[in-house]
Order: sequence, then C-alpha cells, then structure tokens
Amino acid sequence: FRWCQPTVDEDAKRVASEAEEIEHSLDRRTTVMLRNLPEGFSHQMLEAFLDQEGFAACYDFLYLPADICTGKAFLYAFVNLITPEAARRFHRH
Repeated sequence: FRWCQPTVDEDAKRVASEAEEIEHSLDRRTTVMLRNLPEGFSHQMLEAFLDQEGFAACYDFLYLPADICTGKAFLYAFVNLITPEAARRFHRH
C-alpha cells in the first residue's frame, strides 16, 4: 500500500534525526552495520581493514555472514564496538 510507505522526505528526516542522536551522545548503541562490502571480502580482510583504519582494539565482535553452500560472504557485516563513543567515532569515519 502506497500510503503506508514513507516518502523520501520522511526517510531523509528519519536518517538525519538518527545521525543527530548519534552525534549528540543520546544514543548508547555500539553495533554498526557495514553494507555494500566488495565481493570476496573475508573475515580476515575485514579485521585488517578495521585495524588499518584505526579501530584495532575498539571492537569485540565481527559478524560477516556467508552462504553455507558456496562459502562466499554476503555483502554486509556487523561490527560491535566496545563503547558508544567508539561507535560514534566509527560512524563519523
């Protein structure tokens, strides 16, 4: 139903509001989702990338799901950072 779907303007406002909450420390979340990862990106490559970008020792969990049959990773991952402050820094990066 078209009337149930948010408009582009409503979506943009929601995203802007969430970003503002994150920036102003109102948000205590620590898990972020990375989307549109390159094909063939492995768990080890993701770890190396995060460490290289200055986030070594700032995360305690990585989840890079993969297809059971092919072993290929899907194009997204979840990273749990150890503090909300680290998550905000990650979000700004």
